[in-house]
Amino acid sequence: MNLNQLYYFKELAKERQFSKAAKNLYISQPSLSNSIKSLEKELNCQLINRNGGQTILTEYGKIFYEAAITSINSIEESKIDIANYKRKEENIIKIASIPTAMSSYLPRIISEYKQTNKIQPKFYCYSDCSNNIYQNLEEGKIDIGICSKKSDHPNLIFLPLYNEEIIGITRKDHPLTQYPQVSLSDLLPYHLITYFSQTSIGKKITSTFLNYNSNLSIAGEGNDELSLATQVLANDVVRIVVNNHFLDSFDIAKIKINLPKNTRTVFLAYNPKVKMSQSIQLLINLMNKNKA
Repeated sequence: MNLNQLYYFKELAKERQFSKAAKNLYISQPSLSNSIKSLEKELNCQLINRNGGQTILTEYGKIFYEAAITSINSIEESKIDIANYKRKEENIIKIASIPTAMSSYLPRIISEYKQTNKIQPKFYCYSDCSNNIYQNLEEGKIDIGICSKKSDHPNLIFLPLYNEEIIGITRKDHPLTQYPQVSLSDLLPYHLITYFSQTSIGKKITSTFLNYNSNLSIAGEGNDELSLATQVLANDVVRIVVNNHFLDSFDIAKIKINLPKNTRTVFLAYNPKVKMSQSIQLLINLMNKNKA
């Protein structure tokens, strides 16, 4: 019996189909079938029943499934503990941040940390989307995330840091540029483009706009501000984005929109189950103290 067999059996029990499980595991269906047969031979019992393309756990399979899950969870937790211990031993803080915070907020807070603390860790920072940040926090691959908040991650702690301004960007000759600020009703005649709805910010902006007026025409077509800004000059569409310095390099107009200030809130996120070094705790305290 080996570790792969435990993971294979877990996936098969979840999907209840050899084809789906094999696809998820990136192995061939015969390889998965042979692995399960080998496991059954070693345990000297039948773990699954095949029924019209579906697999059903036998009573023996149910007993082994509980043991497999316990073993896998223990191994995964030990992987997290080892990775965290290595970072702690080397005094490393690994941070993943949404792009807008990566370019403005994060450099400022790290600079302040270095000026006010004797303990000087190595900061490993990279840009990522919120959904990936949640997953990496859950798996203990990073220490701190700067991202949006999602309610379906109850294992994570979210602390509000600051609000980002949501604006419209258009060509400089667009009719809306004559106003110092526009309301959502002013946007009704126009087709609006924002971030993909799969992203946290895209979902938030779309729901905020449509909750105000379901007749607003809004769709998601971009991952970030740069991808949205590059398309502004091509047509009269108004693109709804977070205001940041990335946009300053484009020959476009920024339009202020009358929205609640907390429409887009950026959060500090971390996993309380992961053991923290003193450096990480000091950084979290600093970020929490400096929240807007």
